[in-house]
Amino acid sequence: MMDEMEFGGFMVNVIMMIIAIASSLISYLVYKENSSPDIIVYIEQDKHAPTVLNLVIKNIGKSAAKDITFEASEKLPQKAFFGEKSKVMYEGPLISGIPFLAPDVSRISMLGNYAGLSEWFKEKKITVDITFYKANPKSLYPKAIKNRTYLDIYSFLGVSASDNSVGNKMLGELKKIEKAILYKSKV
Repeated sequence: MMDEMEFGGFMVNVIMMIIAIASSLISYLVYKENSSPDIIVYIEQDKHAPTVLNLVIKNIGKSAAKDITFEASEKLPQKAFFGEKSKVMYEGPLISGIPFLAPDVSRISMLGNYAGLSEWFKEKKITVDITFYKANPKSLYPKAIKNRTYLDIYSFLGVSASDNSVGNKMLGELKKIEKAILYKSKV
């Protein structure tokens, strides 16, 4: 009878030990995930000039990153505006990399307008592979962190970034003038 109770107590202890080890492992993984840098690259509209699109590199992680390098699947333009000849990107953070990027910090570069970029992208989605390291690693052998992001221009079709034609702007102003004239004629 005692042997069965001892065995039962032993099994409870083993189960509790497994639960404690699993809990510690999960806590470590959550801590590690929440203390790592996370670098992304994306295109966004300029806040002050909605027809201009910017290339943004941002650390959305909780820790600083260092030695950040980028490799794009296609060449990107230095600046692509409609009606101008665009050059291949030859300078900037995507070319030279970034030595250090703190959490919630970004690098923003003017990329062009929708019309110029749509000529450059030609309905392609460009893949950007990012490699970086945690700036203050606790291990002796820091491990490279790799991310992959995608750049596309066609998701801006139909939003204010793509409506940069002079004709549409003139049409909007003419409608305002027409409303003002109609209002004055009624008064």
